[in-house]
Amino acid sequence: MPVEIKSDREIVLDALLPNLESFAIRGYCLEIRPRNYAGGCAAEWICRVVSYAAPGLKTNRDFVVVAVRKNGYALGSASTEMRSDREVVLEAVRQNGHALGVACLELQADRQIVLAAVSENGLVLECAAPKLKMDHGIVIAAVGNNGVALCHAAWECQADLMIVRAAVAQNGMALKYSSTELMEDPNDEIVSAVLHNNWRKLYHAAGGLRADKVTVLTAVTQNGPAFQYVSQELWGIREIVLSAVLLNGMALQYASERLQYNYEIVNAAISQNQLASSFALVQLQTHLG
Repeated sequence: MPVEIKSDREIVLDALLPNLESFAIRGYCLEIRPRNYAGGCAAEWICRVVSYAAPGLKTNRDFVVVAVRKNGYALGSASTEMRSDREVVLEAVRQNGHALGVACLELQADRQIVLAAVSENGLVLECAAPKLKMDHGIVIAAVGNNGVALCHAAWECQADLMIVRAAVAQNGMALKYSSTELMEDPNDEIVSAVLHNNWRKLYHAAGGLRADKVTVLTAVTQNGPAFQYVSQELWGIREIVLSAVLLNGMALQYASERLQYNYEIVNAAISQNQLASSFALVQLQTHLG
């Protein structure tokens, strides 16, 4: 492509628009399209256009600002100077938090920029400077956007009740990234709330919780399949096994051998799901058959 075309600000800006007709009319649109491009993603297109722009445009502040307002990640194709420009980077992360990953290290430690980035995409907390991963306000904003961002927070924040509450409220999966102390406390309101709302989170709970009778009973009475995640120590507790098979007969497969021979439990399991009979001991199968 002729250098004068790559250097023409108006032509390249035309290419950033969703409607590419004006650029195509000039006959240059196809030259920067990948061969397999068939409409494609607008965001990818903008990044490609900026990458093909002449070096002079990649250092042109006005041009880069327009580009990152359309797709913040286009910052990655701009010059080093632009990736170190605070105003440009701020515009970029507001549009796409991922732009924080291509900003200069100094700006990855800028609180305002990081706050804007994690508010748009919590997971980019990973790209923030270490000191900001322990910043209460930054982490709250990140987990409020995506609870799983807790995995990128400093350990002090992973043990902070307010932060963990915000994280698991947004995404229960965040429970597995909270501190060991919080995960092992069966009386903790955070863990109880998460398990009450989604029994599958028992899988992410610490070993102490999976062996806690009250916690496990709460989970299995909500949904029988949760029984598969409990500690094997509880596979022989009649009350827990009965609660599980009443909701899901197939949970009988995890019961202790002694309880797989218990008439009441096996009968309850088969009543819920006839296929559960395959997990009853042979002697009891004959008796029930």
